Amino acid sequence: MVLLHVLLLPKTMIDMTVRGDTLKIFAAITVLGVSGVLYGAENSVFSLSDFLRGNILGYSQYLSMDEFSDLQMIKDSVAYFEMTGDTSSREILIKQSASRCAEYKAKADFLFMERLASVRKKLSLLQKNLSSNNGEDIQIQQISADFAELEHLFASTWCIPYNSSVLRAIELQYSAIVAAQQYKNIYIVQEGDCFVNISEKLFGSYKYWQKLYEANQEILPVPQDPSLIYPGLIFMIP
Repeated sequence: MVLLHVLLLPKTMIDMTVRGDTLKIFAAITVLGVSGVLYGAENSVFSLSDFLRGNILGYSQYLSMDEFSDLQMIKDSVAYFEMTGDTSSREILIKQSASRCAEYKAKADFLFMERLASVRKKLSLLQKNLSSNNGEDIQIQQISADFAELEHLFASTWCIPYNSSVLRAIELQYSAIVAAQQYKNIYIVQEGDCFVNISEKLFGSYKYWQKLYEANQEILPVPQDPSLIYPGLIFMIP
């Protein structure tokens, strides 16, 4: 029986071998062994079955469509075998899918933790800029409390919450403040936008997407991931 233990080394790439296959995982996250055991924050232990029984929709935003579809299929299959009492098939599936789930969960958890760190900095700026009157004071206090609750939820469950509207609230307000301070031409992100098609809209060519991305990195939910954007964010036009 092989168990892979988590190493709490943020932003570090680890190579691990499971049954001869190299599994590259961003550390400080989660690693699943072929036994179906999941090691998370502060050495807490959860089972893969427990993870898949929970609400995994929070992972959809941090995985590709194919990755999340595969994770959802594993979840649905495990649920079906449990419902029918087919424990043999369930155990086989758990063992066969453990390394894939490890990779998906590690990737998504890493990006979510990076987003939390980014939002924490943005919240600090909002606390300095949105406290000019009593109404704004109350608003920022509520946002701060909601953010603290979200952080606590993730730390206690080690599973990405599905509803993270407080993150968007902070990110949107932050992008509005930056736009107001920069006095530059702006672009408001629309449904279905990505840096490539925004570049095509603004400059007539996809080739300027990198320049647009670099000019707005601090606005993004995860600065190093240009794919994580959503409607309402305000970009500077370089």
